[in-house]
Amino acid sequence: MIISDEDDTQKIKDYPVAVPTVRYPERAAGRRPFSPLPDYETSQALAFRDFNESQVTLYKPPPRRRFFDSRFWRAAIASLVVYILLTLFIGVPIIIHEKEQQDAHPLPPPSGDLVWPNKNSLPYLGGSKNTSSPGPPGIVPICNNWTVVESFDGPTSAVVSAATQRSVSPNGQFTFTSNASSTDLNSVMGSFYVGINPNQTVQDAVLSLVMQSSASVFNQSSFCLALAENFTDLSLFVPADLAPTDRILYNLTLLFPQNAIPSEVDCFSTVLPMFNQQFGSFDGNVNFKKVTIEGDVSRVAVTYLQAKRILVDTSLESITGSFQAESALSLSTALAPIVANISLYNDPNCPFPTTLDVHTANRFVFAFSAFV
Repeated sequence: MIISDEDDTQKIKDYPVAVPTVRYPERAAGRRPFSPLPDYETSQALAFRDFNESQVTLYKPPPRRRFFDSRFWRAAIASLVVYILLTLFIGVPIIIHEKEQQDAHPLPPPSGDLVWPNKNSLPYLGGSKNTSSPGPPGIVPICNNWTVVESFDGPTSAVVSAATQRSVSPNGQFTFTSNASSTDLNSVMGSFYVGINPNQTVQDAVLSLVMQSSASVFNQSSFCLALAENFTDLSLFVPADLAPTDRILYNLTLLFPQNAIPSEVDCFSTVLPMFNQQFGSFDGNVNFKKVTIEGDVSRVAVTYLQAKRILVDTSLESITGSFQAESALSLSTALAPIVANISLYNDPNCPFPTTLDVHTANRFVFAFSAFV
């Protein structure tokens, strides 16, 4: 026989009471005290953090290279050394060769027989400017007034040679022009020399012109000379329909006198395409105010030229010489060298500066000295 516990009996008899029952959650499985391992939450946080850091490390772009690092400087120095070596072994021999070519082919003499050189077909740059002043009114030009005309047989066809010489005023204005164009590049050529007459007894300037051409075009060519006191104007005209075998050669010379009083030239202007224009040293015998030398494919060589204003404008040919200007100096060519010794003088009483313009599209050698 089983006897129930009194306390149990009393518990059975007690009726349930409707009150909220509070149950504490069971203790989560955690680490034991003093355990070296982290609990579950901590281990999960550490795992996610390591995973994120590994992802960032995986997709992180490489560090940006510095531009001016040691490798850059080594490459730059190597390129500079290669450039210097190429300049020494290639550039210097080319310049020396071109200098020797120029020395081997100087400008033709101002007088003597004209010989047609072998000319290469060169591009023509037009646009020359005639900056000369108009002549006095009432002057009638005289055309084709040759002093001597001779005919002879050339290598391939008949040739005509004509010459004339005039005494002109050594002062005032001088203008020399030609209507030659790009179509005449291989058919027309000339030389123009300006200097001092070695004959000390001559009081006027002497202008001489020699023309040599194919007989077929001699009568179609012409020259016109307009003369007056302190005014000289010479114009050369070539036909517009020259054949490839036609040739027209000019030899033009102007000599100033050696007078006790220097000649006063207000304006000296040339527009002579395909001419070699050469100016000697005037040694104080001529005072130029304004000098304009132009002509496409026209080589210009000056021994010494002094004026208030000087302009030299050509193309495909060189400009060489010594120049001295007081107000302005301009030297311009294309695809050819400029070798110039320049002296500039500025009057302290003049409110305007002295200007210098030098332009070339190819090689440039320039020696400069200035005086104030």
